[in-house]
Amino acid sequence: MPLIRQTLPILFLILAAATAASCAEPAAPPAPVDPFLARYCVRCHDAQKQEGEFRLDTLSRDFTDMAVAQRWDEVMFRINAGEMPPKDEQQPETTEIDAVADWISQRISEGRAARMAQRGPVAHYRLSRDEYGYLVYDLLGVHFDARMPGALNEDPRWHGFDRIGSIFLSFT
Repeated sequence: MPLIRQTLPILFLILAAATAASCAEPAAPPAPVDPFLARYCVRCHDAQKQEGEFRLDTLSRDFTDMAVAQRWDEVMFRINAGEMPPKDEQQPETTEIDAVADWISQRISEGRAARMAQRGPVAHYRLSRDEYGYLVYDLLGVHFDARMPGALNEDPRWHGFDRIGSIFLSFT
């Protein structure tokens, strides 16, 4: 019995360590853009050279930031246009360019989706009663008095305006 009491805490620690190791997230595989940038781009766009006042070695990978996504879009444009790397430098294969462009494009799309998900509800433009009456006339040729009692609800006013769609979000 004493042997079990001595080995039980050790077994518990081993089991806890094995469980923690199996739950740890696997390391993210290197992006296909990393070897490409190291081979064709970083020697001219790093801390020492900074051609065009552009550094790739410190360019963030946070594509949810609009400024970062725009910088990566510029990188993709320059590579696809054949401007980078310059003609006098070693040129990448078409398959390498495709892989890098696909990776950048995918990250930009994911960043755009993440930014869209963080937005609040969109308030749509709405017609006032008078505009609605004019619209009925323009579409159907029928004069409709939208201010007639009981025809349409009165337009709520907010800071002097009567067509603010966002005030209807609070009324619903």
